[in-house]
Amino acid sequence: MIAKQRPKLALALTVFLCAVIAVFAWCRGESPKGNEPSEGPLRSLRESTHPITTVQSGTGFADLEFLRDILSKKRIVAMGEATHGTREFFLMKHRMLEFLVREMGFGALGMEADPAASKVVNEYVKDGTGDPVKALKGLGFWTWETDEVLDMIRWMRTYNIEVRAQKGSLLASTPPSRTGTRIWQATSRRYRTEEERARE
Repeated sequence: MIAKQRPKLALALTVFLCAVIAVFAWCRGESPKGNEPSEGPLRSLRESTHPITTVQSGTGFADLEFLRDILSKKRIVAMGEATHGTREFFLMKHRMLEFLVREMGFGALGMEADPAASKVVNEYVKDGTGDPVKALKGLGFWTWETDEVLDMIRWMRTYNIEVRAQKGSLLASTPPSRTGTRIWQATSRRYRTEEERARE
């Protein structure tokens, strides 16, 4: 059974909301220090933000259109999260994946996971082989073992069924951790060598 992600950051969200309220109060001239109202910061905020109307996938991309120019020449888009276990981050990742694939022509999803375990997920995504619930469980990291990630992987499979009939090109799920492991090992060796040199 894929576990539901539970919001665990009530305190952090409360602090964040208080900070947002304080910023808007300051921008509207309601500072407890009695500063004069200032339109500058509020205008700057309005000009540099793009409201996202929903984190739900399958709802269209009108509010994400501003990303088209920003990402037009990019080959890799990294999507992290401020906290593990927050449902909304993974819902938004799913929606972003749909936008990147359908609107921007991206074709692979890299997952921070063991390469051998990732291969099982990839076999499901590309060929429908195996059980996606077991495949995600096999990644060995609870962050992937959720309904939200399962929905995203199932969407990738559905998309591949659609495009195979039309274009023959497939989405793939790939493990970047193999590269990450090589980088980490090389870095560790370099540090070790520098320490050895320092001792000489």
